[in-house]
Amino acid sequence: MATRIPTTLLFAIAVALPFATGCGSDDDQDESPGSPLSGDVSGTFLGRAFTPRYGVAVQLPDATTKVELSMAKISCQRNGLIDESLNGLFAHFAVPSLAPGTYSNVFLEFDQRARNEATVGGGITATLTLDSVTGEAISGSVSYAFIDDALNGTFGVPRCPAH
Repeated sequence: MATRIPTTLLFAIAVALPFATGCGSDDDQDESPGSPLSGDVSGTFLGRAFTPRYGVAVQLPDATTKVELSMAKISCQRNGLIDESLNGLFAHFAVPSLAPGTYSNVFLEFDQRARNEATVGGGITATLTLDSVTGEAISGSVSYAFIDDALNGTFGVPRCPAH
């Protein structure tokens, strides 16, 4: 005779299993590779310090290139996009052109994620200077400040292959 497992026990196992296997774990325990960020870019969001350690440049389906900076492990292997399961503070901005130069009024956005909740802020007052753009990487500097939010400094990020 087969033993029946109560439905509530199966539900409890299904809910607990991802946490027991490391899914949904803190980013510092994430063993996937990240794309290290070069440069000294740092800032604040809602008064909280932000020093990104990872970054990528991603070409979006509409051919826009977006630079993502994060304290969480983002990489081209993750398609460079913010994985909604990652917690932390992210900054991203659209690159108006892939030609070296200085661009004003660049849209910059912060995205703070904690336990599947997000706080978003930013504006279109960033100044972006691109020093070098190659098929493999983008480097330059960004300057943004508004009330308690800021992002300033140099960055160098790999370009993810277009999808």
